[in-house]
Amino acid sequence: MASDTQKTSTDASVQIVLIGNSGSGKSCSGSTILNQKHFLSDASAKSVTLRCQIETEIINGRTVTVVDTPGWDCTERSLQEVEREIQKVLQTLNGPYSFLLVIKVGLVEVEEINKIYRLEKVLGSSYLEHTTILFTHSDNLEFKTFEQFLREGGKEFQELLRSVGHRCHSWNNRDERSDEDVEKVLENLIKTEMRSSASSSQLSINKKQPSKKIPPEETGSSEKTFREEETPIDAQICQNTVRVLFLGMTKGGKTSSIRNLQKHGEQTENKDVYKYVAPELSLQLIDSPGFDENSEEIQKIICESVSTYKPHVMMIVMSVGRFTPESKRIMQHVQDCLGQNAAKHTMFLFTGKDDLNKKTIDCFIQENADLCELVSKNGNRVHALNNRDASERSQMEELLQKIAIMHEENRGEFYNLEKCSGSVDGKGIRSHLSGAYSWMKKKVGFDHK
Repeated sequence: MASDTQKTSTDASVQIVLIGNSGSGKSCSGSTILNQKHFLSDASAKSVTLRCQIETEIINGRTVTVVDTPGWDCTERSLQEVEREIQKVLQTLNGPYSFLLVIKVGLVEVEEINKIYRLEKVLGSSYLEHTTILFTHSDNLEFKTFEQFLREGGKEFQELLRSVGHRCHSWNNRDERSDEDVEKVLENLIKTEMRSSASSSQLSINKKQPSKKIPPEETGSSEKTFREEETPIDAQICQNTVRVLFLGMTKGGKTSSIRNLQKHGEQTENKDVYKYVAPELSLQLIDSPGFDENSEEIQKIICESVSTYKPHVMMIVMSVGRFTPESKRIMQHVQDCLGQNAAKHTMFLFTGKDDLNKKTIDCFIQENADLCELVSKNGNRVHALNNRDASERSQMEELLQKIAIMHEENRGEFYNLEKCSGSVDGKGIRSHLSGAYSWMKKKVGFDHK
């Protein structure tokens, strides 16, 4: 992006401390601000920033110092270690500084907000008064405006915005750097420093203050809810249809993936079920409510989805990004609910393929031992999608081919939560599967060995 902003000469200096969750885009944003790739950033399932790093550049005649810090959901270090690391680097700074809280555009969970307030014990009870929020990955807004995104947040999210005086910005680190956008962020940060200096109230480091308590009633809202009048699908009616149940966290790209697959299909009377029909292959793509770490919610969603739709394939949707301890716990809840016998019916779909750059999805998975183990236990069946480029049909056809092959190998069995061994018998289904398998090999030019 080119900028029309006039460069101004000033003696002011700015010290910025980047804070945020692992994988939020902290390091990349620091490099964007300084217009130099000082901080290592990479699409990885494990945390990249493990130590604090300080870099300085002259921006528009102003000395700008950026401190990058480990994410508080670091996959390689504990939260206590991260807090001590941040505390240590703050003690080395001379003069006023302010915080840039980096959050990835999407659903901001209550648990993440709790962690933001928890930092009060390290950064001081008033640290949010000296904080500006930067929302990264603004391209995830798609057709929504940034203002709409801010308005749609829950009550805990709105309280967080009020705590920082509604100082919020958004950008996409993939875009060419905009001097104007950077200057707006710096202006807000300077205002918070000036206010701190004028009142002679320095941020109290390691001041033990009680963190704000977040009401527990909203531990994550589902995108959808089950309708009581829904009845199970008759397996005999749908015996020639492969039913694919999409499971995943809220805002993980589950619905977008279904809609991209459904471009050449149609929606059924049930708003959560999409139909895709091709020669020798018929799919029902079934959306389900998104979930968070609440184990009871996960169990309810899985039990009701499986009993209602009797899926042949369970597509677990995850976004490309850090596989954090929280992600591991959520996936463990899912695995516990499904049981060991679900492995042969399970495939992992990673959204945000474009975030991988030139890295393959297999390399991405191998970088995190926990994620690698999870995928391995479920037959190493994975696929990656770029939902921002729906015109790339080859990625969709390859996924359909993998579904057909998986269904062929399972001999038409559907997953039964209670018995874990339900099946659709008969010569007709076997003939159908063989035809679908042959069609997909011819369509994609792939032979499964």
